[in-house]
Amino acid sequence: MNGCFFEWRDPAGSASSSSGNYPANYPNIWLRLQRAGNTFTGFAGYDGQTWAQLGSVSISMSNHVYLGSP
Repeated sequence: MNGCFFEWRDPAGSASSSSGNYPANYPNIWLRLQRAGNTFTGFAGYDGQTWAQLGSVSISMSNHVYLGSP
């Protein structure tokens, strides 16, 4: 799979799901994760100004969520 996509796993330990597709344009690719309440939405773009929505999912979580990349 090439490019960018929105991937999530709910509940923890289950199989992941994904949606969206946005072509990669290295090194000019920006990724954005937005949280509004329990709704998480993923975006991609080339300039950090114009965004394409990749997907959205509602996951019940506590107020604090820690993210990281490998």
